[in-house]
Amino acid sequence: MASEWLDLSLTAKLNFVQQGGTDKWVLADIASIYAIKGDLNKCVEWMEKAVHSGWCDEHYASRDPYFETVEGNKEFHGLMTSVRQKIENMKLNLRLEDEVILN
Repeated sequence: MASEWLDLSLTAKLNFVQQGGTDKWVLADIASIYAIKGDLNKCVEWMEKAVHSGWCDEHYASRDPYFETVEGNKEFHGLMTSVRQKIENMKLNLRLEDEVILN
């Protein structure tokens, strides 16, 4: 029964994307469903789409049990590393902006 609900959720989210939806969290949800199903290639593929759409919550992915199946996956790890770097760059830019504004 749980597998059927998971498939229904995946179908609904894929339909959303096929109809032009671009919500980065829906893309990340699709990645998590594929992670649960054990399809690591599809998980990485959809997480890449989420990241390219602006998703950058590496903290979420590193703590979400849905992504435990991809913890050792090189591609997923590399993707999360790039997300962490993007976050660090944003923090640095904010600090630099604060310095310019305050000085």
